[in-house]
Amino acid sequence: TPQLNDTQKTQLAIDLYEANPILDIKVEVLNGCGEKGIAAKISDFLRTEHIDVIRSENAANFDYERTILIHHSDNLFNLKTVAKALNFDINDEDRVIIQPSSTSDVDLTLILGKDYRSVKSIKVYLANL
Repeated sequence: TPQLNDTQKTQLAIDLYEANPILDIKVEVLNGCGEKGIAAKISDFLRTEHIDVIRSENAANFDYERTILIHHSDNLFNLKTVAKALNFDINDEDRVIIQPSSTSDVDLTLILGKDYRSVKSIKVYLANL
């Protein structure tokens, strides 16, 4: 097994990042269903899709029946990228809400509802943990 020095490790990390950069899409993941730790798990899933999750915490309440994606910016690429990772149709008004906000520090908010296990990509990710 070869041993890498610190310089080689740093260069390897740079090469990996350049091959698979984190996209400049700021997302927050909110637990709206009350299942302990689920926001952190789904944040990890989104990170595997190279999406920058800057915050994961509880929603204001745990009464969300449906998992929803709220789009705050005017960048359609960001919405399409995150929606694709979740297998959401951006025209599905039950799942995707357009709510522009010039004061939000995130591009998108994902609120995990009680149905989050029915979201195919999430279901697959959780099954492989």
